[in-house]
Amino acid sequence: MIVAGINLDSTELGKKLKDGGLCIVEDGQVKFAIAEERITRRKRDGGFQNAFDYALGKLNLRKTDIDLIVYSSCCEPIRSDFLIDGIPTLPCNHHYSHAVSAYMTSPFDEAIVLVLDAGGNLLDSGSAKWWTSTREQHSYFVAKDNNIILHSVDFEKPKAAGIAEVYRAFTYYLGWPSSNYANKVMALSAFGQETTFENRLIFSIDDNGYLSSAVENNPSEPVSMIRDLLNSFNIEEMFPRIPSDPIRRHHMDLARWIQNETERTIYSKIDWLIRQTGISNVCLSGGVSYNCVTIGKILERTSAM
Repeated sequence: MIVAGINLDSTELGKKLKDGGLCIVEDGQVKFAIAEERITRRKRDGGFQNAFDYALGKLNLRKTDIDLIVYSSCCEPIRSDFLIDGIPTLPCNHHYSHAVSAYMTSPFDEAIVLVLDAGGNLLDSGSAKWWTSTREQHSYFVAKDNNIILHSVDFEKPKAAGIAEVYRAFTYYLGWPSSNYANKVMALSAFGQETTFENRLIFSIDDNGYLSSAVENNPSEPVSMIRDLLNSFNIEEMFPRIPSDPIRRHHMDLARWIQNETERTIYSKIDWLIRQTGISNVCLSGGVSYNCVTIGKILERTSAM
C-alpha cells in the first residue's frame, strides 16, 4: 500500500497555511519526503502539489499508484473525507501529527509529548475568526510502544491565549510585525531586568494542572492584547515600539517578562505531567518548541530525564 502524507495549502475558510510538504510511505517504509519550499524556493511555502509531482517523478510513480492521502490542516475543523486528485483521503488531527513527529523520531519507548502551538484544528464548527472557537493550542500526549494517546489539553476555550499566542503578541508590541521574529524577543530578553515584573504572572497553573492566562486572545489586534495586559497590572508608560524606533530599557524588560513566564510555565507543566504519568522522558513539538533558551534548560529545571 502506498500512502502520501501532506499539509493542505489552505483552510475551507480561505486562510493560507505555511510549511507545506509531502511524504510517501510504501508498506510502512518511508520512500521519499520533501518540503514544498525546496521545490518552489519560497521560504515556508504552503501546499504540496510541487512536492507531490517531484516525488512521483523520483519514485517513477503515477498519481493512480497512490492508494491513500493522509492530510493535516490548521485553524479549521477536521474535514470530512474528500478526494484529492481523485485519490481517497484520511484526515490527521493537527496536534496528533505534531505528537507523532516528535515521538516517532525520538529514542524513547515511552514519553510524555507536549504539543505547544499557536493553533491547531478547531473543535467546533468554527468561523473565520478561528480564535473565537474551541480549538487546539496546548495538547499533552502519553506515548508508549508506538501508541500515542491524548492525556489532557490547555487553552482550548474560545479566546484563550496560550504561550504561543501571548509570545506572538509581545513580538508585535516590541516592534516586529510577525511571529516569525519571536526569536528576536527571545534574544532581547537576555538584556532585560529580572525584577521589573517580579510576581506579576501572565500564566497560572491550578491544583489540577490546568493552565490559564491573564490575556484574552485577539490575534488581529496583538498590540492591544499587551496593552490590556499592562493595564490590568496598572503598568503605565511602557509604550509599544514602532519598528523604526530604538529599543529602550522597558522593551528589554518586557521581553524578559514573557521569556521568564514561558520558561516558568513550561517547566511547571512538565513536572505536573511527570507526576501524573510517572514518565520522565519528554518530547516537545509545536511552534513554542523553537524557543531554544527554554528547551535548553529543561533537564536542569525539571524532573525530566
